[in-house]
Amino acid sequence: MHAITQSGWVEVITGCMFSGKTEELLRRLRRAEIADQSVAVFTPALDDLRAIPWVFAWSQGRLSLPGWFGLGSALAAAEAAGRLNEVAVLNRGSRFTRTALSNAAMVLAKVDLGIAERYVDRLAVDQTAAERIFAAISEEHATTIRLLTEVTGSHDLLADNPVLARSITNRFPYLDPLHVLQVDLLQRLRGGDDGELVQRGIQLTLNAIATGLRNSG
Repeated sequence: MHAITQSGWVEVITGCMFSGKTEELLRRLRRAEIADQSVAVFTPALDDLRAIPWVFAWSQGRLSLPGWFGLGSALAAAEAAGRLNEVAVLNRGSRFTRTALSNAAMVLAKVDLGIAERYVDRLAVDQTAAERIFAAISEEHATTIRLLTEVTGSHDLLADNPVLARSITNRFPYLDPLHVLQVDLLQRLRGGDDGELVQRGIQLTLNAIATGLRNSG
């Protein structure tokens, strides 16, 4: 939405979670930078009550935890009660259930535990606690993948979205080295190197990874 004022114009970006608001904001900021335009970004006070920074941070480390964590435990409870087949029936017959599980599968397809572990190994202050937490996350991830496969009847997380599957195959090899670079730059920043090149490099990796993942907030 656009509104013209005496000193310029106002652009409003709205949408539900995972609708691509962050990507659209970054795109507009790049256009303004190229055009040498001054830009101010504002968020409503209500945004303080939302989890955007939390979701964004988990996605930068390639875990995207808020999009799937807990699903495996829920499905495991259904399995223990002998009712996992009922979930599979709901997945086939309920649009709501199918969409919810499909969204979780989409997020899981972007998770990379190997990259996430690099953040843990290189950046965690308390390694003992970090390793314990990461082990719990890894276990939940394995449970979620196993039971989601049983419910959907497919080992391919993106079987219902081949376009996205191809896009991920093409995009993600370019993202992986950006994560390595980001971890290295964050280590340098923590080590006292707060020079302009380091800070600018971190900002660029943040933007590039968010754009590549496409649903960071």
